[in-house]
Amino acid sequence: MSRLTTRNPFSGELLESYPCESHSSLQTRLDQAEKSYLEWSCLSLADRVGLLKRVRNRLLTNLELHARLITSEMGKPIRESRSELHKCLWLMDYFLEQSAQMLLPRREDLGEKEVVQYLEATGAVLGIMPWNFPYWQVIRFAIPTLLLGNIVILKHAPLTTGCGLALQALFENEQPGIFQTIVVPVSQVEQVIAHRIVQGVCLTGSAKAGKAVASLAGAYLKKSVLELGGADAFVVLKDAELEKAMNAAFLSRTLNAGQSCIAAKRIFVHRSQLGAAQDILKDRLSSIVQGDPLEEDTTMGPLSSIDAARTLLQQQQRMLEGGGRLIHSGTYDGTQVGASLIVAEATNPLNQEELFGPILTLIPWDHHKELIRAVNNSPFGLGGSVWGNDQKLLQDIAHKMKTGAVALNSMMSSDPRIPFGGIRKSGYGREMGQEGLKSFANMKVLVREKQG
Repeated sequence: MSRLTTRNPFSGELLESYPCESHSSLQTRLDQAEKSYLEWSCLSLADRVGLLKRVRNRLLTNLELHARLITSEMGKPIRESRSELHKCLWLMDYFLEQSAQMLLPRREDLGEKEVVQYLEATGAVLGIMPWNFPYWQVIRFAIPTLLLGNIVILKHAPLTTGCGLALQALFENEQPGIFQTIVVPVSQVEQVIAHRIVQGVCLTGSAKAGKAVASLAGAYLKKSVLELGGADAFVVLKDAELEKAMNAAFLSRTLNAGQSCIAAKRIFVHRSQLGAAQDILKDRLSSIVQGDPLEEDTTMGPLSSIDAARTLLQQQQRMLEGGGRLIHSGTYDGTQVGASLIVAEATNPLNQEELFGPILTLIPWDHHKELIRAVNNSPFGLGGSVWGNDQKLLQDIAHKMKTGAVALNSMMSSDPRIPFGGIRKSGYGREMGQEGLKSFANMKVLVREKQG
């Protein structure tokens, strides 16, 4: 039987070794999930809300234990782990309060007919989730899914297997079977998707993983929602408050050691302001405190693995070989990768890739038409932001950006109240908000002829 192991990315310490499910044991769990689904979907919404409130309170009570688990498995500073969990609580509060309104039947009078639209559960949703936000990524798809009456099957990233099992325990203590974490290699994912209880797949990951999962979901006629990579443009117009914008760009690009799909990965500044932007960012980079992420004063932890660090450093070298200028370089030691600042023209080949780590790329622009072409010259389209004081120009640039969402004069971030997702190689479908609640619902329509 194969096993998955977890290691502390800062110390290299072996944390745990988990046996993988056998084919037969996985099949048994999937078969049993059908019973769990029938029981859960037959509960009233009020009962589901009450149970999930208890899960929410259990998470709050044990928040510090969960925060330390996140930091130990994937390396983000402990303060960021707590923030991630508080964001999970925010999402839970929002959906627990709003679900009754969101799930109200929609009625229409068509003259000779009355039509009522209902949102109903369909079965189990398989979540294939990443390690970079190991609780938030799961909670944001799981809570709306469960409120609808579906159940959740989670295949977490191997690096954060412990987080996946801890999440299962939160729900298991209240209602066994509605949230199951499976410890399986990639080769067994098809077995799960193929099972009749699974009616949807929600994946957050790379474009490569998205293609594989979309292909499997399509083969078995299962719906899929994909949130994939990003190379978000952070656009600073000439009349923007430069220091405010650069401070936001720094925070966006260094949060979680740059390991975020919606980080400011391409920072566009007017060529005349390039020197000033460099100075602001160099000053902010000098304030970073690296070290043990469990220490309170650490502001940036390690990357998730040695492989992740090697990949990022190789990409940085290729960016420099493609004409980029290294303005500031951090120190490198194993998974500890210091933040770098690079100036690269829009034509640099690495602007076509996602750099998943703390490399701040400044891209100079001269004219608005050229700026829009450069911003949209990317295979991705997840998020982005635009900064400036001319509201008409701000709106015009934002509307021309080919992306799922654009933030105006603020850094891009996900919000439980707002649908989240991308286009092109950043995936399709939406999570969160009203649209996210509908993603794995059956919209059942009842039509009644009016009596003459």
